[in-house]
Amino acid sequence: IAAGGSKTVNFALDKFIPGSASYQLIISKNPAVEIADQMYKLISYPHGCTEQTVSAAFPQLYFSDLADLMHMDKTVKANANYNVQEAIRKIKMRQLYNGAITLWDYEGSENWWATVYAAHFLLEAQKAGFEVDKSLLDNIYQYLSNRLKSRENVPYYYNGHLERKIAPKEVAYSLYVLALAGK
Repeated sequence: IAAGGSKTVNFALDKFIPGSASYQLIISKNPAVEIADQMYKLISYPHGCTEQTVSAAFPQLYFSDLADLMHMDKTVKANANYNVQEAIRKIKMRQLYNGAITLWDYEGSENWWATVYAAHFLLEAQKAGFEVDKSLLDNIYQYLSNRLKSRENVPYYYNGHLERKIAPKEVAYSLYVLALAGK
């Protein structure tokens, strides 16, 4: 719409079941408004295994910056910060004696993928100004280093046949996170 101009927008609501359609028109020069609806959903993400907790909390590390851009309510920002802090608390609670992280509360089995993913999140949370227990991270780093030293291999199948043994995906991710941490 040209400056000073107008535009008529027709919403064809008659094509939907009465009462089932809704719409919202937002006009802004800020491209961040395109994700505003998804940001609200992110804050209330309902699942709780370690991978889901980290996946929901990771983008919330920077939620406050985006919320400022979109002039969102301060309580929304507080919810995102609380969610990040809760994710950090959950990860700490799920840490085993060897530094690994479990997928669920009170589960005794380690999960390499969840551990490296949690380490990545905790490292970024720390960089974003959130308080992260140093011993929590140090123990995770030690676990990742020990897993890498074991030089594990997993079977690689192609067309249903075992082709060879390869390094698991966690190897590359662990190396990346340890490098980010200067380890």
